[in-house]
Amino acid sequence: MAALELTGSWLTLMTSPAERERAYASDPLAASLEESQFTLGEGPCEEAFASGLPVLASDLDSEESLQRWPVFAPAAVQSTARALFAFPLRKGAVQLGVFATYRDSAGALLPDQIADAQVFADLVLNLVLDAQSHGSGHTAHWLNDDGSLGGAVVHQATGMVAVQLRVDLGEALVRLRAHAFANQLPLAEVAAGVVNRTLRFSRGVDADPL
Repeated sequence: MAALELTGSWLTLMTSPAERERAYASDPLAASLEESQFTLGEGPCEEAFASGLPVLASDLDSEESLQRWPVFAPAAVQSTARALFAFPLRKGAVQLGVFATYRDSAGALLPDQIADAQVFADLVLNLVLDAQSHGSGHTAHWLNDDGSLGGAVVHQATGMVAVQLRVDLGEALVRLRAHAFANQLPLAEVAAGVVNRTLRFSRGVDADPL
């Protein structure tokens, strides 16, 4: 990333907004930026995955960024991230995730830097496809160096909350995210509480600890 004049990067594998796994983060701030977009449901990475196109936010403190991501952008700036560039990982019509980079100063990527970042993204995509071709066990070993809670936990918790509230999976994920945001907790931690049955959601009220 030094060649691109970037501060850090991360890789998120995902097949839907709810089914995802942070496979790599270069530093704690990169991990935090990934987690906060997941929790809030907004940000350049969420947009890149939904659109299938790169999202290049050269100044997260700009009026445009604040309008596009009214909750995420101020939080990112407060954490010292000023620019964020997200590149979708896709093979044909299949979306496999997002490769993202950030820097601690505002500024657009030059055309050559965008091309280089896209090469990085394509390289990551090939590594992911190669890992998957060796079977799920090999893939899991390659992905989980940080030992973090994965997207599978969030997916399981979403299903449990949907049953508890008698709502669809989309609404259940919204409730999980809202609880995490309101209590300033990582979404994975809230999901783990649901799966471990130390947290239960009730209709009309916030989640209840058990």
